[in-house]
Amino acid sequence: MNNQPLRLLLLDDDEAFAEGVAAWLAAVDWLPSIAYHPEQATRLLEQQEFDLLLADIHLPGQRPLQWVESALRVPNIPPLFVMTGSPAFESAWRAANLPVSGYLIKPFDFLREAPRLRAAALAHRRHRLPATILRGLATELAGLDSPSATDPSPALQSLEDTARDDLPATAWRDAVLDTIQVLRRTKRSFHSKDLGELRIRLQRLVDSAPAPPSPPHPV
Repeated sequence: MNNQPLRLLLLDDDEAFAEGVAAWLAAVDWLPSIAYHPEQATRLLEQQEFDLLLADIHLPGQRPLQWVESALRVPNIPPLFVMTGSPAFESAWRAANLPVSGYLIKPFDFLREAPRLRAAALAHRRHRLPATILRGLATELAGLDSPSATDPSPALQSLEDTARDDLPATAWRDAVLDTIQVLRRTKRSFHSKDLGELRIRLQRLVDSAPAPPSPPHPV
């Protein structure tokens, strides 16, 4: 999973700047999505998973940082960097008192900022891995309920590869891999009792999954 392009949501009403940033990010193996309006950014954030958010402080029709403050209330929000081409003490002070991951002044040095942006995005991706894997396992189990169910889907191999390669070596990782192996071995031979017991075990994994990190200290 860590080999897949990092997904970034960029919110800026300056179309030329946003398209320039997106082109640079795409050239260095990011997968950027652009929103030119706060409502568009909110929809994308609801519909897709992102590893990083980059949002302008000043947006038409809103007070400074309004969308940022709203986005920060979303559970498990990705790291959010704010940016502005018109730095002012008041907005900088307010941003410093929000759990944002960075404050950038446009135009900023992409090469200098790239390591910080990538590190924040990768950290978020690692922290959301347990939830991603558990959703995949839940999908596999749900499919076994169907009378027309076939062997566990090819997605099971992808889940196993992700868990083996990207999760830290812990008892939780071992339990996830063991659950995948049970699914692989039993295939169509599940009985209702087996499904019930495996679902209980999966719920225990959910309950014991590593907690997400605390919001980053403002930078």
